[in-house]
Amino acid sequence: MKKNEITNLKKLEKILYVIPEYLSGKSFLQPPIDILLSSRLIKQRLGLDTHLIDNRVKRYSPKELVKSIEKLSPDIIILSTSPYDVSQNYFVDYRIYSTEATIRNIKTNLPYIPLIVVGPHGSIRPDILLKNTNYIIDVIIKWEYEITLINLLRALKSQTSLHQITNLPNLIVKHNSSYLQTPFSTELAHPREFPVIPDVEIIKDVARQYFGDTYINGKPKKKFGFGVLLFQRGCPYKCRFCFRFLGNYKRTIQNSYKIEETISEWEKIGIKDFFVLDYNFTADENYLKKMKETLKNLDVSLTAQTRCDLIDKKTITYLEKMPISLLWLGIESFDYNIQKIINKYDKSYSSIQKSLELLEKSKIPNGAFLQFGLPGETLRSIQKGLEYIWKHKLVYTKSIILHQPLYGTECYILAKKQYPWIGGDWSDISTVRGLVNNEMSPGILLKLVNFLRSRTIFELESPPSIEEVLSRE
Repeated sequence: MKKNEITNLKKLEKILYVIPEYLSGKSFLQPPIDILLSSRLIKQRLGLDTHLIDNRVKRYSPKELVKSIEKLSPDIIILSTSPYDVSQNYFVDYRIYSTEATIRNIKTNLPYIPLIVVGPHGSIRPDILLKNTNYIIDVIIKWEYEITLINLLRALKSQTSLHQITNLPNLIVKHNSSYLQTPFSTELAHPREFPVIPDVEIIKDVARQYFGDTYINGKPKKKFGFGVLLFQRGCPYKCRFCFRFLGNYKRTIQNSYKIEETISEWEKIGIKDFFVLDYNFTADENYLKKMKETLKNLDVSLTAQTRCDLIDKKTITYLEKMPISLLWLGIESFDYNIQKIINKYDKSYSSIQKSLELLEKSKIPNGAFLQFGLPGETLRSIQKGLEYIWKHKLVYTKSIILHQPLYGTECYILAKKQYPWIGGDWSDISTVRGLVNNEMSPGILLKLVNFLRSRTIFELESPPSIEEVLSRE
């Protein structure tokens, strides 16, 4: 193949998806739902052979990875910088640098295989991604990619010209020593009709190695064999800290039979525990009705996530009839001033307490996504958070979240005003983590994180004071 020309592909029969090693969080390692959805589409619509190397599971060394790719002999490699389950809070620490090293390793050793990169990093800051990988990526697909990838592969299969490729929206295409950026299409970036039924065959040999967390007395315990469901995409809310990779309007599947068919596919490989990736599980009453009716005769359990202001008495009646093993609430902070700054519950602040009381009465297991070091954070706001955690015995995630002002969010703009030097690399925003527009210091945050990781708060007879936390050795 002529150097730097993806359109000179001689044949297109086999696709290989690659996920680099260091992409999982501490709390979970979920199947890459976007790849499973994309793979099924490619098989159905193009008749191509698909394979996956999920190096989060395989843990191949750089040399072993190259050898494994050579053995499979794919015609195209598609590498994800972050699967959909970790696209909203994409990584800007050592994991993205490891991913970039994987890209360099593959293209340096296998320069003749075209490499397409998908995920949030190339969508929001392709300039950093290209710079850090020495400009060796052949194509970047921006935003949700299943439909765009089908269009691209169909064009490549028909031996199309570069001109025709660059008419396809949402691409960055390498041509000689430069890159061509194609027009943007919202409909392809965030399609209203999207796939929901996965190709579980490509993970059947490693399916039991994916895991989530269960919580016993507030303490996390790994639970292996998790699947992922994604029936709603996008979020219409305008929180200033959130990167909305899946779009800023909510899209929900209309056909309830797809829910049952999707779960049936997972059952073929023995999976019956699921994380529901929908951002706001309880936002659509019709959807809840469909889920309730579909799940009533199935032996499954769901971990789902939603907002506090989407929990009311009617919502509870649906949830009580579903196999909910854990419902995560996106609380972020118990401080009203912080809520106002981040634009989450500033107009419905009381919904936080109301939702916790309703869930406690209903006995539906619940936990909270909390962030510390948000804009406006003070010692007093941290104290309030500790008191609420203690009072409600409120499960929080294994990974203690310190606020990170991600590129593509309003909180990044706020951080840029305070730290004008940030913006040139991923680690720039990682180094100011928890330190934007607040009273925090690295020492305070370190002691707070160490205390929360210990989980001793669930064993105390009274709520801890922030002074006690900061005086601990």
